[in-house]
Amino acid sequence: MNNNELEQLREGYKTLSDKRNDLNNLISLKMSLENTDIIKLYFEVLKEIEGYEDQSIVNANDRTLMDKVIEKMNIKTSNGIYVYFGSYNGPFSHISKYMDIEKHHSSCEIIISFDEREKFEKEHIILRPKNLGECEKLYNETRIIFFETCIVEGQEKAVEKVLKIRDSK
Repeated sequence: MNNNELEQLREGYKTLSDKRNDLNNLISLKMSLENTDIIKLYFEVLKEIEGYEDQSIVNANDRTLMDKVIEKMNIKTSNGIYVYFGSYNGPFSHISKYMDIEKHHSSCEIIISFDEREKFEKEHIILRPKNLGECEKLYNETRIIFFETCIVEGQEKAVEKVLKIRDSK
């Protein structure tokens, strides 16, 4: 081995030795920090945060939270509040379409034959849009008002608000 190679060997050894010392110091510091209350708390909080299934709720507004809850609910008993979505000529008769504001979107539609329509409308609260192009808007707005009011003020107040909407149309 020549002097140049010996010098490179010594420099390589010193570099690795310095890195080992730095790493050992960092590991010691890490271990001492992990034993402090604030770091223990940090790891507990981190673990709790990771335990949340749906972290998208962090920046969600109240309406988004409400929508998430409603979509998961399977409301079986309804107050009978429907938005009228129009009448259509079916293959054998005229029919009318209504949407229940409390039911999940997949089960909120009801189709009534023309001859049963009058009875159905007497037994339920029916909201009619000013024009049929506004059915979806009326349905969504009424649904939001109803559920927000149910959550904050109760179901009776929610029905009262829906009746005011119906009566103002």
